Amino acid sequence: MNGPADLAKGWLRKADSDIGTARVVLAGDGPFDTAYLDVDQLAEITPYAVELRYDPGFWPDRATAQDAVDAASRVRGAIAEALPEQARP
Repeated sequence: MNGPADLAKGWLRKADSDIGTARVVLAGDGPFDTAYLDVDQLAEITPYAVELRYDPGFWPDRATAQDAVDAASRVRGAIAEALPEQARP
């Protein structure tokens, strides 16, 4: 059974995976909605969370998706910094 530190490490690894996947999508030619979705899964902090999922006409451009990736990276970093060392990957 995993303790709280192991659980936190796992969540941070998932966050790193989501951010990495989003960056791969951003390096391509689009569409960029999956990059947005990957980081939205990491942290529901963007104003587009509902729009992305439920508005079939919403397709974020590269800059909008990049902003979401940057915001998710900041959230991940802040969470990691707040955790004790043994809970960090």
